[in-house]
Amino acid sequence: MDARRQQTVVTSRSRPAPGEAGEHCVLVLESDRAMRALVSEWLGMAGYAFMDGRELGVSAAVARCDVVLVDVRAPLQSARETIEGLALAMPYASIVAMSADALANGRAALARELGVAAVLVKPFDRVALVQALESARTRA
Repeated sequence: MDARRQQTVVTSRSRPAPGEAGEHCVLVLESDRAMRALVSEWLGMAGYAFMDGRELGVSAAVARCDVVLVDVRAPLQSARETIEGLALAMPYASIVAMSADALANGRAALARELGVAAVLVKPFDRVALVQALESARTRA
């Protein structure tokens, strides 16, 4: 991890409470290493503090992040369970769902039914990511 990214990734010691000094934290739950790295770079470029749920453990991030960016590429029922579980664990957080096949398998409709702030269909670009996060922040 280069020095610039190291400064962007937050730790439990350095993260102010969500909303303090206008700072927001994004919890990234993405299993694909390349996609996680790309999203992390884009978040850093856009000035977002973020936590990698796979590296730090979800429990460490639950109390610190006000937006969750989650891949829901699992089967439809698992996507439902994932979103419902996050909503229960982090009721104060907005959820942005990502999926490579969201439209084909009905995940976009399911995600909206479950109250997610936005759905990103892969592939998406940095502009779409930032727009989805801004939409999620206004709902938080």
